[in-house]
Amino acid sequence: MIRRCSEADIPFVMELGKRFADDAGVTEQIGWNDASVENLLRVMIDGHVLLRGERSIIGGLVFPHPFSGLKVFQEMFWRSESGGEGVRLLDAAEKLAKEMGAERSLMLTVATMPGAERIYERRGYVPAERTFIKEL
Repeated sequence: MIRRCSEADIPFVMELGKRFADDAGVTEQIGWNDASVENLLRVMIDGHVLLRGERSIIGGLVFPHPFSGLKVFQEMFWRSESGGEGVRLLDAAEKLAKEMGAERSLMLTVATMPGAERIYERRGYVPAERTFIKEL
């Protein structure tokens, strides 16, 4: 069953979120701070997109894009440890974001997860930008 997250789901989301960040190389490049992540999750619970399934999570922000004012859904993380549930979760996130007024969905991907790009392209997403990281 896919549903919106509550405060009680924060430990589950943090566990899967940390696995996502580790696998994606994010913790190596950016780091991981439990308090910071927990604050972000609380923001997502209150007015953004934070959903879970039995073994999957997706979270993102819905906001006016600073370049155009167009309301967008910006995915921050998506982790599924169950094949079909992950796609159903993405469907539910897109539906919720649209109900919240989003007109576009922006999905992130990382070099260590090329399969995500194939999923996005099959669903009608087009590449828009790439991110490079450098320590300062």
